[in-house]
Amino acid sequence: MTQYPDVNHGTVKGVPIKEVIKDERYLREEFVTKVQKRGGEVLTHRKISSVMSAAQAIKDHIKNWLHGTPEHEFVSMGVYSEGWYSVPKDIFFSFPVKCRNGTFEVVTGLKIDEFSESKIRNTADELIAEKEEALGLEGNNE
Repeated sequence: MTQYPDVNHGTVKGVPIKEVIKDERYLREEFVTKVQKRGGEVLTHRKISSVMSAAQAIKDHIKNWLHGTPEHEFVSMGVYSEGWYSVPKDIFFSFPVKCRNGTFEVVTGLKIDEFSESKIRNTADELIAEKEEALGLEGNNE
């Protein structure tokens, strides 16, 4: 699983994540692993399924989409790629978006460092492979 939480543009109570957590190694290694395995972490520590966490995320997603994001903020939303941030077209991928009146607009122009770019590329490659497998296209050279 290559899911990658990019912390470069996130904040904690309005403070950039990298100012709150000043440990680059932790953010690039342990934090990424924790996010990738968070469903299992919830189950291990709370002894309950992570379904409610997923349900909360869906609720927040729909709320932002329908009611809009705060004026100077954006959220991450899984949308059909049109090639933003070098992510190939025609796959669903998480992008920074602003929402208004039930529509969304991808926030473009954010600086993506080399480390994040490689992680994003790995995630996109994994999603394309999964899409091809689901459509029965993997290994089909016709």
